[in-house]
Amino acid sequence: MKDAESSSHAFSISEARLREVEATVKAMGLTDAEQLVASAALAYEAARRIAKSGREWREVMGRVSASELARGPLADAVAQLQDAATAVLRAYNTLLRDEDQDSITE
Repeated sequence: MKDAESSSHAFSISEARLREVEATVKAMGLTDAEQLVASAALAYEAARRIAKSGREWREVMGRVSASELARGPLADAVAQLQDAATAVLRAYNTLLRDEDQDSITE
């Protein structure tokens, strides 16, 4: 709720802050697997908190702003997560596949 309250009842996503977070994570030198697992945990926890406090967000932001948040940035996040799920499943299956099966899908 801190984000909604600090923005005077209007929600915005700071692209600069997102780029800063991405740069910080990349600078940490995490492996791709570590980045994936950490980002999945962060996404899950943030989504859970937003879902749990949805009514409060609507009260603070107003129904129209909350709807714009859902139809804009959160809809984009859902699309990214759906695309990511496909890529994660491919990686998962590739890691589990036997070496003799590699040529089947390449």
